[in-house]
Amino acid sequence: MFPSSMYDGYGTYSLSLCPNGYKTVQTSIVESSITAAQCCPSGYWWDGVSSDGDVAECTTSYTTPTLVAVSISGQSVMSSVGPGVRHKFMIAVFYQSKDMSLFPAGYVPGSEMLTIATTYIETRTVQVLPSTSQSLAPIQTGASSNLTDLPEGQDGGGGLSVGAKAGIGAGVGVVAIAILAALIFLFLHRRKQASAITPVLETEYFNPLDKPKLDASLGTSKMELDGTSAQK
Repeated sequence: MFPSSMYDGYGTYSLSLCPNGYKTVQTSIVESSITAAQCCPSGYWWDGVSSDGDVAECTTSYTTPTLVAVSISGQSVMSSVGPGVRHKFMIAVFYQSKDMSLFPAGYVPGSEMLTIATTYIETRTVQVLPSTSQSLAPIQTGASSNLTDLPEGQDGGGGLSVGAKAGIGAGVGVVAIAILAALIFLFLHRRKQASAITPVLETEYFNPLDKPKLDASLGTSKMELDGTSAQK
């Protein structure tokens, strides 16, 4: 347990490191082998403990006037401030010398920590393919699984892109459907025309039981009168 009086009113973290974007600006032995590290954002310094015993804040200076919102008579207005100084809260962390083995390899108190998560990320080789002519070498992050990240819309080989191939495939499908519809239309149209001009044939039925009818005039002799008997 650490003394509850240390850094009263301020958050303390143990066991911990300075967070990302912060660096160790001051270290001191506070009790036995316990080390206190004061962390400030990059570009800030620590003024140390003030005369009244309070822990000072992280400070930086600036020369270019900056627009800030200030309250005047209960109203918020924008005002140009500067040159001057800025303050941010200091973060205090504690650790012991034996705890150093738990920190990421290569960590040195007092150095700026940009990231501490790289040792826990699954390692692989990523080849970055830039859109410009600038050449970038592959980034080796550890034992690789030989994976390659490619920009969206590109495949691993030469030739057409995935988007172009998809467009060609869709166009061929539309053309095929149009041709099939045209063939069906022509077939139905010709069939309708053929049914409209087909003549209706009259069929004569022959009954084999019907007997042929003979002409009654056949075989009948006509009687002629002699004209000489009338003259006598």
